[in-house]
Amino acid sequence: MSDQENYFKPEKVNDIFVEITKKSHNSGYENEVRSYVISVVNDFNNKNPDNKITIVHYDEAATDPGQRVIVLRKEASPGMVGKPTAILQAHMDMVCVPNDQIFPIKLTQYKEDTKNVLKGGGMTEKEGTTLGADDGIGVATALAIITDTQKEYGPIECLFTVQEETDMGGANGFDISWLTGENYVNLDSEDYNIITFGSAGGSSAVYEITPVSEAIPGNYSVLSITLSGLTGGHSGVNIDEGNANAIKILAELLSRIRRAKKMDFNIAAFNGGSKTNAIPNSASVNVALNPDKCGDFQKWCKEILENIKNLYMDTDPGFAWTTQIITGSKEMMDTVSSHDLIDMLLDIPTGPLKMLSDPPDVVETSTNLAIIAADTKKIIIRCSNRSSFVESLAGVEGMQKAIARLYRIQVKDTSTGNGNTLTIGDRYPAWAPNSNSQLLALANNVYKEVYGDGNYEDNVIHAGLECSWVVEKFKVAKRSIDCIAIGPTIKTPHSWNERLYTDTVEPFFNCVNGILDKIWE
Repeated sequence: MSDQENYFKPEKVNDIFVEITKKSHNSGYENEVRSYVISVVNDFNNKNPDNKITIVHYDEAATDPGQRVIVLRKEASPGMVGKPTAILQAHMDMVCVPNDQIFPIKLTQYKEDTKNVLKGGGMTEKEGTTLGADDGIGVATALAIITDTQKEYGPIECLFTVQEETDMGGANGFDISWLTGENYVNLDSEDYNIITFGSAGGSSAVYEITPVSEAIPGNYSVLSITLSGLTGGHSGVNIDEGNANAIKILAELLSRIRRAKKMDFNIAAFNGGSKTNAIPNSASVNVALNPDKCGDFQKWCKEILENIKNLYMDTDPGFAWTTQIITGSKEMMDTVSSHDLIDMLLDIPTGPLKMLSDPPDVVETSTNLAIIAADTKKIIIRCSNRSSFVESLAGVEGMQKAIARLYRIQVKDTSTGNGNTLTIGDRYPAWAPNSNSQLLALANNVYKEVYGDGNYEDNVIHAGLECSWVVEKFKVAKRSIDCIAIGPTIKTPHSWNERLYTDTVEPFFNCVNGILDKIWE
């Protein structure tokens, strides 16, 4: 019997997942979970000397992300020898919100309507944290299956990657020769009744600007405006849901006050967003202005933000803001730099740009204005681009380059660290959908058995999945591969309100086993 608290079934998946939530595993810093995975394997091997799991690759001291992945292999049970090899894959890292000091994660269980839900931290933005079900559940599921002693299995391999949430460095960098299978099931999808068979590629755009600064006049006040409580969410999965972008809203606020209210002010600092793959749900800006105008400025903030809030009542019920006079600021951007920053933030596109025609109602191309970190010495703006097609991705990058030229910013292949530059990089390929996939057909049969006809679907996703790099590696090696991605239901990952619908874990686990059975029939 488990000595862990039981949040969901199967018990073994529950126990492994709970252990994972206790261990630090921010992207790039997954060593605690890497060690835990190996400890689970070693414990299994000690107890099952005739049914050992081979550690194909594990380099404890490695720093290169491709070398930090873990590859496991378990040979077929005696009655299953000669069956095709199946690959299960999940990533060991997570997005840590609000910071990487959330471990051990506090687990909170509650009901959302009639659904059983598990989330990290408390129920408010101030107390809530990410949960790490993305993709701790995938890791727990794969480990539970490869260490199962109750069922006969065909040959099975597990690939556990790192840095999926930042640059997919593990999937991009590992050696494809470590895998022998041709049936690849990724465990990082986030809707229990959707089989994913394609994903978007992407790139990043980083603007680096050196503003002109000047001393804040001695008689000026500095007013700080902070926007918080927005829903945020994944910049791929949730990009078409109309969730507010905190950076855009503050830029709109400043623009309206400057233009409609004819109010003069200068920017001292502007910060918002924390992850390139998350819609920014909070931002703050400090403005320097004549103290006689602070009262009017605060009044207009309230008036304008109340109107904007009404536009997002359905998507962002936590929409909130504060204004306060602060001390300590000595410099501000000059008027031209302040105006240019506001206008540029308004010009940079964000959100869905084009939808797919097949399958319908899926975003084809989007971009996310993700992060701004600006003071009087340096302005850095980070955007994340996604598309199912290389040509469309190039179109987004072309818009970003045009904006750079409009504001006298040079386009560079790499950042120079000084001057005004736009750097396009961090490209990753799309996983092209294959509607004729045999593995997809097998998965559809299993989902029909588990959920019933009409209660599931197959689709492509507007997010970057590691499948893109893995499939690309097989393609380059001229090896065949068939791929799908599945998972339980996870809502608003990468945000303080990430939550796992726990009743979907067991049917998901049954689907994984059912698909493996079909592969080995």
